[in-house]
Amino acid sequence: RLAAAVAVAWLAVGLIAAASHGRQVSLLPVGCGLILGYLAAAWLCEGARLDADDPRRSAQLPFRFGSLAWRHAVVPATLLLAVAGLPVVAASLVTGDPRPLALLAVTAPVLVAGALVNVFRPPLTPEMFVGAETPVGNTAIINIVFWYAWGTLLAVVPMTVLLSSAIRSPGPGSLARAVVIGALLAAALVIYAARRAVRLRVG
Repeated sequence: RLAAAVAVAWLAVGLIAAASHGRQVSLLPVGCGLILGYLAAAWLCEGARLDADDPRRSAQLPFRFGSLAWRHAVVPATLLLAVAGLPVVAASLVTGDPRPLALLAVTAPVLVAGALVNVFRPPLTPEMFVGAETPVGNTAIINIVFWYAWGTLLAVVPMTVLLSSAIRSPGPGSLARAVVIGALLAAALVIYAARRAVRLRVG
């Protein structure tokens, strides 16, 4: 998992870097790069997944189950920052532009936090497969897709917009906006993951 996460993280950095050197910054390559980064983050959150699958594993730990989301975020975020930081630091030294480092510093925690939201998701219930009938069809498939991809969407979609805007505009305003909103988003997603963990333990 670690080797695969490293390879995918570097591929993500390369894809976003290629998008930033085009004449126009498209949301598609940036979004695809972030999806790859999310995949790397999810692979690094294996310990959290094990605790979510079997809450009894952490029963003897001297802290609340809800705080596991915060604790499980530390190592994956650090690893992802270190791994993705190698090519980003090299590129920043060559170009003399520190902006990619600032964007990476908030992007990696957001992706890890989104992965933790998915890790601590509630069990898949039979009601989700039933869905509800609407004029455009049954909602069961939408329920299943959102059950699997909710954390991914919460992390990737806003960061795609923020990164694309920051890459497209050389001014400090878009960079500051991406850093501030990204940091707030990372904290909000971890809080959300912690609340889901509490409900998972209670359930």
